[in-house]
Amino acid sequence: GISDEKRAEAASPRTIPDGSIVSIGVDAAKTRDTTAVGWAWVDPDTGECFVDCHVWSCRPGVACDTFVTGGRLDNDDARDYVRDVLLEDFNGRLVFYDERYFGTQAMDLSQDGLTVVEMHQGKPEMVAAWNEFYADLHGARPLVRIRKGMPGRTLVSHIKAAKGKRNAAGDSWKVHKEDLPIDALAAVVMARYAARHFGEYVRSRERWAIVR
Repeated sequence: GISDEKRAEAASPRTIPDGSIVSIGVDAAKTRDTTAVGWAWVDPDTGECFVDCHVWSCRPGVACDTFVTGGRLDNDDARDYVRDVLLEDFNGRLVFYDERYFGTQAMDLSQDGLTVVEMHQGKPEMVAAWNEFYADLHGARPLVRIRKGMPGRTLVSHIKAAKGKRNAAGDSWKVHKEDLPIDALAAVVMARYAARHFGEYVRSRERWAIVR
């Protein structure tokens, strides 16, 4: 069958319109992997979810947009990218993040007025995010879209590095890497989930660990 990355690239090459409401996902690291900021926008006319990302790596030979020398990532760079790049182009309101390495920066973004939510890896919300992303990608009409060509190469590389296995019941996916990082994929999976469930999240906010 058609590969995941080809399904996601099958859309027209248009980008997310300036000023759109986007949701953001951040999957961060310090040394071994990469730090990724992903963002997602749902087209109200087609229901398609357009995703994009920016990735930092201190590990040579890994797909990234920014290589960091010195062997250690500074996740303030990801925070500042949200502030100085994404919020210049889009209306960002909601940030889902992996709490392990981005807690301080998430607090900073909260001070800026964004709503930031811990997205615990392995918890029901993240499991649902992976399952829904797969369903959007493999439906009769794929609903996840990434940019064609060079702008989407980093994300495509991280998609290719991901390995998935269904649970015993066959109703859920466990996604992991073998060698190369998959943080860009994890970030856009979080961003897509936030974009799809923004209204639901607002209505049931007491169910989430919200940092304000």
